[in-house]
Amino acid sequence: MDPEDDESEAQQSSIAKLRVVDQTGEPVAGARVELHISTAGLLSLGKALIRLSESPDRMAHLRQSLPGCAVCFLGLYLQPESAELLILKHEFGLVSYVFGLPTPDSPPPVPHG
Repeated sequence: MDPEDDESEAQQSSIAKLRVVDQTGEPVAGARVELHISTAGLLSLGKALIRLSESPDRMAHLRQSLPGCAVCFLGLYLQPESAELLILKHEFGLVSYVFGLPTPDSPPPVPHG
């Protein structure tokens, strides 16, 4: 990341962590997550996430619908064969801190050797 880039602190703190866990909360190694979503679903979810960002709530829990019973949450109808989804609001700090990147205030690197 170029320190000369004019990115705001909000952009520098746009960080997410994606985890796949089993029923006990243990990480599932080597898993891949796919989100299949319609264009209308993207827009609805985006609006719902904006509302969540402004809410004191720290979590959104999407459970799959039961066959014959459609449930809309966060602007989406989650199909019965879908996995349960938790969205947890968490502040990580700035990208430079989370990823250990140098900042304009960092001391110069020490030469090795």
